[in-house]
Amino acid sequence: MYRSNVFALKGRIILSLSLMLLPTLGMVIIFYLCFHNHTLVIEQMIHEFINEKKPVLRTELLVQQALSPLIIYSLTGDQSEQIRYKNLVTDIDESFLQCLKEKFHQPKEEEHLTQTFLIWEKFKKNADSLFLLNTINNNTEKVQIITNKIELLHLEILKHFSLFHEINDRELVKYSQELTDNKTLFTIAILSIISLGLILSMIGGFILSSLLLTPLQKLYLGARQLAAGNIAHRIENHRNDELGLLIHTFNWMANELQKTQEKLHSLATSDPLTGLSNHRNFFQTLEKELDRSQRYQHKLSVLMMDMNDFKIINDTMGHLAGDHVLKNVGKMLQQYTRKSDLVCRYGGDEFSILLPETQYEEALEFSKRLSEHIKNHSIKIPEQENSINISISIGVATFPQHGADHMKLMSAADKALYEVKRTKNNKQ
Repeated sequence: MYRSNVFALKGRIILSLSLMLLPTLGMVIIFYLCFHNHTLVIEQMIHEFINEKKPVLRTELLVQQALSPLIIYSLTGDQSEQIRYKNLVTDIDESFLQCLKEKFHQPKEEEHLTQTFLIWEKFKKNADSLFLLNTINNNTEKVQIITNKIELLHLEILKHFSLFHEINDRELVKYSQELTDNKTLFTIAILSIISLGLILSMIGGFILSSLLLTPLQKLYLGARQLAAGNIAHRIENHRNDELGLLIHTFNWMANELQKTQEKLHSLATSDPLTGLSNHRNFFQTLEKELDRSQRYQHKLSVLMMDMNDFKIINDTMGHLAGDHVLKNVGKMLQQYTRKSDLVCRYGGDEFSILLPETQYEEALEFSKRLSEHIKNHSIKIPEQENSINISISIGVATFPQHGADHMKLMSAADKALYEVKRTKNNKQ
């Protein structure tokens, strides 16, 4: 814990300025208390906006996963995907109810969330229509129509989630800026009070400037750095007095602000279980890479992969063991790829990898090596004696030959994946 030598600085100030600085010191204390109370209110508002965002992020993640089993079911008629979808629906409905019970600071947030829920209800009705078809193969046209409606509704849901996040993030930025502005105003006010004290005590001016103005200037410049958006800026502190404590507090507040922004960024871009990129960040990065590849006429490939028989692991060893396997697979994927590649947990036991500057033949060869690497890697399950080996199926698609935009490219990779899985099942 930081400790200050309180008497040292006070004694020197009293020696140089005597009783004339006592009113100035009183004004500083009162202003600091007022500023501190106001800062607590703003920090509380920031904390509340972060908390109201968390259940919405969870709901969005679940909704992103809901499309996959429907697409698989429409292609294969696999009843296990229907079960997986219904389990997701239960979780999503509960998550929506939790979100709708929240009191949001901005009416627009609640409006977008309510609209998202209504579209979700339409999404479920269309999914139920898909499941009511007797057979998938004999109703190809109807299946395609329903699937298209489902995909459009899914995009609409994600759009309203994005609008909700824009409003929430805008409020967070506003209050963070207000917090930074208050720090700047606080520094300026302190400098003004000290300047007044210098006018009243010219004899002790040189001593006061040497003791106080130099560190206060550092605080002022530090506040300006924060106001300019450089939240990584810190003030070097070698003092062991009140000003050292103030600089220490300033650095602490800057640390807390940086941690808050890093947590927000992590919540918005990463998967909480594996630490990999999430579905939303993957698609944003893919769109940017596609623009770059199109501009410079470069190739770009994506891998879509699915763990074989993962449900058996959950059913026989439990979901904790399943989570452990997912973490290990994510770690292996991260270690086996290049720094320029982006590994994503797409949802459930599905992963995807973005491979910039990679042609189809290269991506196909890489997928074979990756599949073999994971197949030969044993995973030790905690509190169990034996290790297990897993295998994955991988679908490959390349820009522009398999798709000119991100939706077509991912759809092609998805189809390639399930063609691989179908071929494996036929061999068995």
